[in-house]
Amino acid sequence: MPTRTRSDSPNKNAEATPLPPAAQDGSLHTVMLVEDNELVARGLNRLLTLNGYQTVVFNSGTPAIEYAQHHTPSAAVVDLHLPDLSGLVLIRNLRDRFGPTGARVD
Repeated sequence: MPTRTRSDSPNKNAEATPLPPAAQDGSLHTVMLVEDNELVARGLNRLLTLNGYQTVVFNSGTPAIEYAQHHTPSAAVVDLHLPDLSGLVLIRNLRDRFGPTGARVD
């Protein structure tokens, strides 16, 4: 099972948190990837898809916010330096929208 760790955790030895199992209908987890560097976005997209995730990729924050108004991704990978807004603003927006029971945003 894929795992992830919290990048903002003060404890660098934090345990990895496994993703929840796939939906009962067999659908894949969707990871929202927001990265303006095309090479990095392609690499992360490939890594995620090879590990069984469905991805939706944005090169700026505004379209990602618009997407999140109508969809609930399982997780989000967000660049902090986006061309149109700070990645931190996007992360706050996603956390406000989904709260603790929605998408995992690290």
